[in-house]
Amino acid sequence: MRREERDTGFTDQLLHGRNSIGKAFRKSSCGGLSQSRDRARRRGDLELAISDFNEAIRLNPQSAYPYSDRGLTYARKGDIDRAIADFDEAIRLDPKYALAFRNRGFAHYLKHKYDSAIADYDAAIRLNPKDVAAFNDRGNVYHAKRDVDRAIADFNEAIRLNRAFVPAYSNRCLVYYDKGDQDRAMVDCNEAIRRNPKYALAYVTVVWSSTQRATMTAPSPTMTKRSG
Repeated sequence: MRREERDTGFTDQLLHGRNSIGKAFRKSSCGGLSQSRDRARRRGDLELAISDFNEAIRLNPQSAYPYSDRGLTYARKGDIDRAIADFDEAIRLDPKYALAFRNRGFAHYLKHKYDSAIADYDAAIRLNPKDVAAFNDRGNVYHAKRDVDRAIADFNEAIRLNRAFVPAYSNRCLVYYDKGDQDRAMVDCNEAIRRNPKYALAYVTVVWSSTQRATMTAPSPTMTKRSG
């Protein structure tokens, strides 16, 4: 299964960023922009969203929040370098802004800069030890580096913090499969489906791993296509 198919991404993080970006708009007395931004997101109008973030930054250039959310929007456009530049600025303005570290970590992950990604996730977790998504995402980076034991440890912690966090079950399923433990892999993917019957990635993983089980006695490391 390709690296891109693991459950991690900016889409979920955009939802995490909504409350924080709202603070920036409130501080700049620009609630209309906040509403416009939400409408733009619902329509998927990234250019309009960026325009609104630009205005929020103009009105309150010392706020870290619009930089972080503009970075997320750039990332959704595929402009990862601009995204990282915005996350850098958000962190410069607020070195304790855990979400900005997490977002930058994912941007580094997309560029296959795994050590930089881990450093950012480490910082995010130090600042917010209960950030379930940070543990999940760092687990994906360790998996990409083929450090399966650390990956499992991070997914375990994500599940310990929130047993309803479905992506961690699905991602741990993939790691167990890579380890050759198909029984545990199936348990985790089935648990993901039980908790969220509409969770498509878990179904794909179950079918894929079941097919491999039927055609080979043990999985080959080359069957899992990953970068890094």
